[in-house]
Amino acid sequence: MGVRLLRKFMMALEDSVFKKLQKAAMRRDITLQELFRAVIIPDWITKSIQQLQLIEQENWEN
Repeated sequence: MGVRLLRKFMMALEDSVFKKLQKAAMRRDITLQELFRAVIIPDWITKSIQQLQLIEQENWEN
């Protein structure tokens, strides 16, 4: 059985941003941590990959 390495990070948010995220989590009946894991981070990764692909495509065409 392999060992699973988990990375942790800390984030500081302005109070207004925290409250908006907390409300979004409450609307979904999930915790703020679950919102980050299930919604925010996957969406950010998808958008980042798409953006990198566009940049690579532009560089390839030029």
